[in-house]
Amino acid sequence: MVVSNRKLLFLLLAILVGAFLCLVIVRLVIAPPARETQKVLPVVPTPPKNYKFIEVREIKITLEIPKTEVKTGRAISIKLILENIGDAPKKLSFSSGQKFDVVVDDFREKEIWRWSADKVFTMMLQEDVFGPGQREVYAVSWNQRDLQGRLVPVGEYRIKGESMARELRGSVVALDLKITD
Repeated sequence: MVVSNRKLLFLLLAILVGAFLCLVIVRLVIAPPARETQKVLPVVPTPPKNYKFIEVREIKITLEIPKTEVKTGRAISIKLILENIGDAPKKLSFSSGQKFDVVVDDFREKEIWRWSADKVFTMMLQEDVFGPGQREVYAVSWNQRDLQGRLVPVGEYRIKGESMARELRGSVVALDLKITD
């Protein structure tokens, strides 16, 4: 039996089309592709952080308050934390007995309250050595009163914490605070 080239070509094309259709059917019907399901999550606003930190010469300086929004008249606990995050001991030099300070101001940079305003410190040189991982926590409480003893009005304020160590001088950590009714 003699088959012409044209018939042979047609037969070969039919076989190829059939094979292709078989692959498509197997792919779609028998083994459908895995589909990624995307879960749509609701957008939740991120609450403001109640702490901030900076790192200076392998010392982490953290300022922390319990909440960023408080009711008027309630005392606010404020912590300034120094931590050696390096692998070697760090020496911090102080020119007086004052190791830190905390200031509250309005957003116009007007000082409302300063922790050290009514304090007296010894005048002596001191050196503290912080070992690797060592932390020092300085805690104060602000009764929401200004430097004249008046309750501050409802509004937005900025709390600033600073170490008085010569090596960290000028390194201020700030947090925003909202006082409400």
